Amino acid sequence: MSTEDEPVGPTPPIPVFIITFQRLSSLKETVKSIENQSYPTQVIFIDNNSTYKPLLEYLKKRENKGNYVFWNKTNDPFGNTKKCIKKYVKKELLLTSHYFCVTDPDIRLLHSDCLKVYIQILNKEKVFCVGPALRTFDIPDYYPLRDVVQKQRDHMLQNVKIKHDFITEDVTYCFWRIDTTFAVYNINIPYRRACDHVGIRVLDPYEAQHLDWYLNAYNLSDDQRYYIEKSLNHITHWCGNNDQRTRKSILNDIEKNLPGTIHYRSKGISGENGKGLPGSKGPPKNTNK
Repeated sequence: MSTEDEPVGPTPPIPVFIITFQRLSSLKETVKSIENQSYPTQVIFIDNNSTYKPLLEYLKKRENKGNYVFWNKTNDPFGNTKKCIKKYVKKELLLTSHYFCVTDPDIRLLHSDCLKVYIQILNKEKVFCVGPALRTFDIPDYYPLRDVVQKQRDHMLQNVKIKHDFITEDVTYCFWRIDTTFAVYNINIPYRRACDHVGIRVLDPYEAQHLDWYLNAYNLSDDQRYYIEKSLNHITHWCGNNDQRTRKSILNDIEKNLPGTIHYRSKGISGENGKGLPGSKGPPKNTNK
């Protein structure tokens, strides 16, 4: 699909599939950044058997306003996403948009032209998908893996080819894998997790924030507490998959700031009482983040 193949007339909205589970505050931020795009969008929710009542009420209101909601009965985010997208594309999409997006519910796009630029790059480079690089310079000190995340970004920039000179302006981007963070896909290619396929991440000003990196364990919202309570054995975004000890220590520390309704301990591993999150400087003085 090239830019010359675009249909004449009004631009059809691009479906944006948001994978949801137990989270509301970050989801609202994600939806807001999507609906503020200059490129027309159609938000579709893929819920994975959530039980958080405020989230369910929000999704029901969006459904009543015309948004499509997939109400899955299992918490299988990758399997459900693939199944729901295939079903929706077959039923609704063939005669409308040439593209679709998939995102987690904790991604905030930082420029109103993000989608427009991602689509143009997807047409130019013929890669599997295109999405934002994740901003790191403004991650707060109290996030325990701030340095780890920054090193991952530095590694990405050092080991990939960065391209400029793009269409009407210089846009910097690099070839790198994308999981479900946020990405635009071509309708003619079946959706699958992009971690094993070449994609493109677009740099500033078309980046995004991963909102979980700004989560303050000492000042959690109600839905953040609920999500953590229901997801302790599945959370991986606080550290790399190969650093399970760090992950469990972080979760134990977060647990200490939750209501006394959950019990999660691993043999020989516990939080550092009074020392704050591992690798952090303890509770931040300003918790109004």
